[in-house]
Amino acid sequence: MSISSDLKTAIINGKVVMEDRRLPSPEIEKAMADTRKIAEDIRNCY
Repeated sequence: MSISSDLKTAIINGKVVMEDRRLPSPEIEKAMADTRKIAEDIRNCY
């Protein structure tokens, strides 16, 4: 049995979507950065 923290690389339909626990697409990296910023803003409201 494995858990999500065991996952290092993910390949979907022959395309690497995560490598070394990082998302290689610049668009995805920006979306994740934006999401982290929004989450931080929400936490600071409370």
